[in-house]
Amino acid sequence: MSFLKKAADIVPGLGKFTYDNDAGKIFITSGTGVIGYRVAISLLEAGHKDIRVGIFEGDRQGMNDGFGRKIAEQLEEKGAEVIEFNWAQESDYATALEGVKTVFCTLPHIEGWADMFPTFLKTSKAKKIEHFVKVSFLRPTHAFKGVAEIARMYRENVPFVSFHGTCDDILQQAKTDSRISYTILCTSHLMATPLLAQGKTLREEKKFVTASYGMGVNYVSPNDVAKAAVVVLTNQKPHRNKVYNLTGPGPT
Repeated sequence: MSFLKKAADIVPGLGKFTYDNDAGKIFITSGTGVIGYRVAISLLEAGHKDIRVGIFEGDRQGMNDGFGRKIAEQLEEKGAEVIEFNWAQESDYATALEGVKTVFCTLPHIEGWADMFPTFLKTSKAKKIEHFVKVSFLRPTHAFKGVAEIARMYRENVPFVSFHGTCDDILQQAKTDSRISYTILCTSHLMATPLLAQGKTLREEKKFVTASYGMGVNYVSPNDVAKAAVVVLTNQKPHRNKVYNLTGPGPT
């Protein structure tokens, strides 16, 4: 480890001078998620074999028994290192991050998140993570006024979005006291979510429920989000400390 790398741990902002573009070992927090799975498979098929993927072995709403194990076997066949990872088990964090340089984080809205994400980020700092890519919900930006207004209304009125916004705020501060740089990929509603979460209701009751706060919804394909994530993960330097909004062509 170089002197500058060590200095970056104690001198705020020095990381921009010591950062290199090598992703190193990548930890993907959820291999069973619609985005995490696609990212893992894409990286492995592109030849990046130094991938560690977290799999939650517990119950998953709407999933058959053995779903996690089936996904794990598919990823292992492609060359991934698969480990059990449970956000509710703080002891899993250090093990998951050992030897890791880059994190790809898809964070579910779960009870206790206000403690879990800060603790996971603190562990990431201690393990000298250098780049942290997180999937979030739409964020206000100066680029598109309409998107910014919609994003603001979501954050103020939808708990899931407020939760992600708070986690993003914490992540964006990490560069001031660690090596971590970040990229936040903010997306609107995923096309796959209604089918996974409401498939039975859609089929049997012809009913669809969405947390749209009375507004039109931009649906985004998880394939497209995963493709954007792979670009960021494999060529990180141009995307350091940036936030991107990924939206569909228009609300429905």
